[in-house]
Amino acid sequence: VGIEQEYFLIKKEHYKKRKDLVLTGRTLFGKPLIRSAKTHYMSTISEKTGKFMNTVEQELWKLGIPSQVKHNEVAPRQYELVPHHEDLKLATNHDFLTMETLENIAKKQDLVCLLNEKPFKGINGSGKHNNWSIYTNTGKKLFSYGNDAKDNALFITMMVALVSAVDKHSDLIRATVASSNNDNRLSGFEAPSSIVSIYLGEELTSIFEKIVADKDNKIKLGETELKLLQTNITDRNRTSPFAFLGNRFEFRMPGSSSSATVCNTVLNTIMAESLSTIANRLENSKNFYKDLKTLIIKLYNEHSKIIYNGNSYSEDWEEEARNRGLKNIKAAPEAFKAFISDSSIKMFEEFNVYKKEELVSRYNIKLEKYIKSIHIEAEVMIEITKNEILPQSLKYTDFLKNIITKTNELKHQEEILNDLLNDINNLYEKLTTLEKDLKLLDEKDMLIENKAQYFSYKIKNSMEDLRSVVDTLEDKLPKEYWPLPTYYDMLNC
Repeated sequence: VGIEQEYFLIKKEHYKKRKDLVLTGRTLFGKPLIRSAKTHYMSTISEKTGKFMNTVEQELWKLGIPSQVKHNEVAPRQYELVPHHEDLKLATNHDFLTMETLENIAKKQDLVCLLNEKPFKGINGSGKHNNWSIYTNTGKKLFSYGNDAKDNALFITMMVALVSAVDKHSDLIRATVASSNNDNRLSGFEAPSSIVSIYLGEELTSIFEKIVADKDNKIKLGETELKLLQTNITDRNRTSPFAFLGNRFEFRMPGSSSSATVCNTVLNTIMAESLSTIANRLENSKNFYKDLKTLIIKLYNEHSKIIYNGNSYSEDWEEEARNRGLKNIKAAPEAFKAFISDSSIKMFEEFNVYKKEELVSRYNIKLEKYIKSIHIEAEVMIEITKNEILPQSLKYTDFLKNIITKTNELKHQEEILNDLLNDINNLYEKLTTLEKDLKLLDEKDMLIENKAQYFSYKIKNSMEDLRSVVDTLEDKLPKEYWPLPTYYDMLNC
């Protein structure tokens, strides 16, 4: 596994003035940034950021974590660090140390490292790209196409095993990356879709189609070498949630603050189940490669609907995925259910990974964490609105009233004031609605699943309504009256 880590860096002085960032890790208010004409992605790293990155790299080397690449990311003040690929257990432990090191070094340099999946609305969020591959205990690469017909057959078997595994357990894969913060990022036309699909590339897909269409049995697995240009096999689709890159898959759905252990545990287990099924069917074969080809064709025909080589950011993909029968699970509470489905419990118990009781426990913990995360955000929104936004808005209103009483030269002075007052009244209404929604929740005795659904739809919608009004006010109040550092302050420094 190689775990790419995206993150944001902002000044500590701005961070301390934003209670939402301090308490929740993301901005709950903020007018979207007017994008600069300057190109940030892969451009020259600033001197201050370069110093931070070099210090992080040195500290990681001391911990035995060699990082390979560091660069600017797409959003302003967003960056990425790429460590070397390692054995899974080592890589996931190093991933925790990497996140800790990023945060600690930032503090020492008067910066703050934000690992939240969506700290700023309207610009790219942060993910953790999980580059995953499988080797034998002797070092043979099982996701490598190989140099002869037998290697080709092994590779094609591994590919069809993965395709069938991902199609069968797409909801479980989606569940591994589900959280309240990652929900804010997925399907945002800047990150992978919430629909799980696999990108194989046109050339590799055509190899499977040739095998399926081979009615005359001209392709004999283990004997016929299937040519594939290595230059094309590594062509990556950055919009795909699960893209093949020549000798590994890049799983792009995990959130930047998440642990890579969960998704890799699931990927390994579903692959083990798929390979076990194939092995059982071929164990007593009298004509191994012929039976293998028949099985490959059968599995490909059953599960190829999960393969998509197009743009996963496009609106057309949602409709096409629906027509294919693929699941589009947008909210975490719905995604979590995959952990306790009959098929998941059966698989995890069969391969001695988790017991049913452990899965139910993890399911409940994930729901509780989801609820608490959004509940805290809602409470913080209410507090900031009452103690900072509303008082400053009223203060500016008084300022305008004083100007109006002293001069009659402005043609539209009453309109300007009334427009502001309407926004403030709207603000108070949305604030009151959110408070009532939270109070109603306390009065009801809900099952944890129902409570999570309530937060997912009712509370989050009320929060978004309040945010919309506050962001409108930010556009109307002068800088000296606005109590919070703006996106411009934080991201253009």
